[in-house]
Amino acid sequence: RLIFRIKRCLHCHVGARAGQHPKVSLTASVHHFQWQWLQTVTEKCGITSVEKCVRIICDFYQSRVKEAANIKGSRQEQEAAGYLREKEIFGKRRSEDERFTSALSIWHTCCKQKDEEKQLQQKEIPDLKDLASDPAACSDQDSAAAMARCQVGRSSASYAAAMGETAEETNARRAKELVMQESEEAKKNRAFIRKVLFM
Repeated sequence: RLIFRIKRCLHCHVGARAGQHPKVSLTASVHHFQWQWLQTVTEKCGITSVEKCVRIICDFYQSRVKEAANIKGSRQEQEAAGYLREKEIFGKRRSEDERFTSALSIWHTCCKQKDEEKQLQQKEIPDLKDLASDPAACSDQDSAAAMARCQVGRSSASYAAAMGETAEETNARRAKELVMQESEEAKKNRAFIRKVLFM
């Protein structure tokens, strides 16, 4: 917001006369996440191009360095002041920045809390072996009857077993069902369902 949302007149070369500050083509390498960030900023702030976005960043920090160097004294003192400002802006490591270490600590705390919540949820999910031995659970006959009533998984071995079919009976049933599935009426019905679901 400080760099891209606030107008800083006389701090950039936008108002310069044509040819006063000739553009020089340079090649720069950035990480993928940096390129994504530049594209996002360019889009959200209405900047004409990523290159223009980079020039705005350079102008912003360049003006800060020049401002620090604009002191009374010899040229050597001015250059030293500009160098110190540049080092102050870019020379600090993240690990030495209190704001970064604070944000990192908060992030680690959040991750730890999420892991603990996930472990707690996993503990709350009962083991299937415990469910199988539960006296209130369905019997094998009840499960087979439920599968027989269910229309899902008709091509599965469990459905055939629930129906008590032999391999020949299953193959014969599936052959009839495949004919129905590939019929024009079934295709029209499936197309209609897809159209309704994805409108």
